[in-house]
Amino acid sequence: MLTYFFTGLLLSVLITLMSVLLFPKIGLLDFPERYNLKRQKIPYPGGLGLLVLSLGIAFIDARFLGLLF
Repeated sequence: MLTYFFTGLLLSVLITLMSVLLFPKIGLLDFPERYNLKRQKIPYPGGLGLLVLSLGIAFIDARFLGLLF
């Protein structure tokens, strides 16, 4: 069980890093000027990476499939 934790932790760090580096290149950014906010544009679909991670872990071990629902 601890193996799943560390595998998930490592994959979530890698997916988050990939989203921070890749999403600005393909234009998946938050546009704060739409909401009159004064901050820089940041990648916002980080939850997409965590969804992919959750689905991957659930398909590797069916015991975790119930957590998705």
